[in-house]
Amino acid sequence: MQQHAPFKFEFEACTINYGMEDENYSYLRDHCQEHNIKHTIYNTNIYKVANETLEKTPLFVPTFLE
Repeated sequence: MQQHAPFKFEFEACTINYGMEDENYSYLRDHCQEHNIKHTIYNTNIYKVANETLEKTPLFVPTFLE
């Protein structure tokens, strides 16, 4: 793509870490290294916040039509 584009650009991969246990991005890191692509991992606590929120706020409240 870079050879044919009329402008210069670079690829950069970004991964959002949701904060779950056992998240493993080694395969992404290795792939990016193999292809000389910058790879950044952004750490978040999305998983924890979502679980805490779901415990307090139901996603689905069943209703029955008669």
